[in-house]
Amino acid sequence: MWRVRLAVFLLLLVAVEAVYFWLEPGARQALNNSFASIPAAFKIGSSAVGLGPRLEEPMNLLLMGEDISYSGPATPAYGWQGNTDTMILARFDPVAKQVAVLSLPRDTYAEIPGHGFFKINAANPYGGPELAVQTINKLLNLNINYYALVNVFAVRDLVNQLGGVEVYVPEAMNYDDNAAKLHIHFKVGQQTMNGDQAMAYLRFRHDAIGDIGRVQRQQAFMESLLAKGKDPATWLRAPQLFATFSNNVHTDLSKDDLAKLAGFMAQKPQVVRLLLPGTFWTSDGISFWRMDEAKTQTLLNQFFLPALQTQDTAPAPSRALPSLALRGKPQYVEPVLQALRKQGYNAYAEHYQVENIPQTCLVTNGDVAGAKAVAAKLGLNCVEVSGTGSLYADYTLLVGANGLPLPKPSGTANQ
Repeated sequence: MWRVRLAVFLLLLVAVEAVYFWLEPGARQALNNSFASIPAAFKIGSSAVGLGPRLEEPMNLLLMGEDISYSGPATPAYGWQGNTDTMILARFDPVAKQVAVLSLPRDTYAEIPGHGFFKINAANPYGGPELAVQTINKLLNLNINYYALVNVFAVRDLVNQLGGVEVYVPEAMNYDDNAAKLHIHFKVGQQTMNGDQAMAYLRFRHDAIGDIGRVQRQQAFMESLLAKGKDPATWLRAPQLFATFSNNVHTDLSKDDLAKLAGFMAQKPQVVRLLLPGTFWTSDGISFWRMDEAKTQTLLNQFFLPALQTQDTAPAPSRALPSLALRGKPQYVEPVLQALRKQGYNAYAEHYQVENIPQTCLVTNGDVAGAKAVAAKLGLNCVEVSGTGSLYADYTLLVGANGLPLPKPSGTANQ
């Protein structure tokens, strides 16, 4: 049976951003009036302009998207006991002024307390969101404070209320399931999707790189949705957005907690999106994502453990030049690729991308210091922290129409 996986962080982060901070004073007052009949939303809005409770300590939040189950053909059965086929750990850190978002692939191999080792998405049906939190805490040796479980149709409603969203489709998508009334047909490239199309896009599970491709598409989709949410006109519909949030989320966050998050998001913290490091692994015929413990610990030290958090600190780089996966239109990629190979880089073209490429930028899954060092060698100013990069290279170079100020030959690959 096919499953829906929801880009869960979309709804929560957009909801806490959906208050005031992109608006001018006059628009804020109009929005303030529209919130008057919704006390909870008004409380969140008040916090966003500094009048409510503040987030004083870092908060770890496990965000989960419940898949869909059926009581009959194309008859959804609602509840909060389904597999959580989207799991995202978000850390809201007022000290670092940063939100770190770590995507946890649903197939991640983990010990579920009391049930042995299996995929992490099974924890919720075994013991609810509390057991899911215990499972992730044990896997990552962290202390997760709260959880939010999101209904599968929340994104559809949210996208419709936002008037659609721009999405880059990385590959042709064609899938039909008549029993579930699911028909997915998308061409490659940038396009505007309504709510039903967006939900179909997120349901697709036949990516060229398996479930990790779906996770990366979720991250790129989230970025597009949040960009749409920054339009001041969006927040004239804030009460409806808040209602969507309220009706589709099961959480242990209080209204005060939500208000604190809104106030923190009003400060426009840096948002970094990460992917749990790991590799594909098969055991007894079952496919898993097996976490790379060393790489994961380095990432956690940098973004999730405040005592160890040093944004630009990284292990001493190797003298060998890193491997680079280049993405973009062939006419932009090819000259850069040839020049980098002459420099001694292990560079190759990767004909897969989950995001539009407006400018040339180096992407890293958390190695900020290393990426900045490489970018400096390339004469490049843009470095992006994202889990959407290549699985098979040290860094991913998104090549836009502006190309790259190509480096002069160094004469050796070891400098």
